[in-house]
Amino acid sequence: SVLNKVKTEEAEQSELPMKFRVLYAGNMGRAHPYETILDAAEILYENDTDIEFLFVGSTARLQALAKERARRGLDNVRFLPYQPRRKLRAMLESGDIHIISMSEEAVGCMLPSRIYDVFEIQRPCIFVGPETSDLSLMLEHYEAGLTIQQGEPEILANAIRHLRDNGQDWHTLYEGAAQAAKA
Repeated sequence: SVLNKVKTEEAEQSELPMKFRVLYAGNMGRAHPYETILDAAEILYENDTDIEFLFVGSTARLQALAKERARRGLDNVRFLPYQPRRKLRAMLESGDIHIISMSEEAVGCMLPSRIYDVFEIQRPCIFVGPETSDLSLMLEHYEAGLTIQQGEPEILANAIRHLRDNGQDWHTLYEGAAQAAKA
């Protein structure tokens, strides 16, 4: 029956170890470099086994990312295909922090729209991209997240650790995201 299936799924999920999830959901086009994120995952791989990176989407670059993950042997990086709209909110809420990436060349040309979903579910965001972008300015204005430059994986890894270990700072960014959602 459906009820038995739900109970079985719940039991299986309750046996999974708790992970601090860094979630990247959305497009991964040319304007969304992933190297700094993957480098941070590699830094965290050995000693921070409770941190996982989850990439959700389906683009050609996701295949390149998956190959690089396999080459490096990073078991702390997982992938899910594009999620249907009915599952989107639950999937987004599963992230402890969200990560958004943008290249320097995209400044002034785009604002990653995923940020509005992140604000809606009230999660802190780490933006890996230029401090001059509108997204960086939004995160700073609402105190809803952090901006880390491309090419600074050590700083990104330390920021992730800090948000995992410091509930008060995580909560401050959570409240900032809630304020941004109301704006």
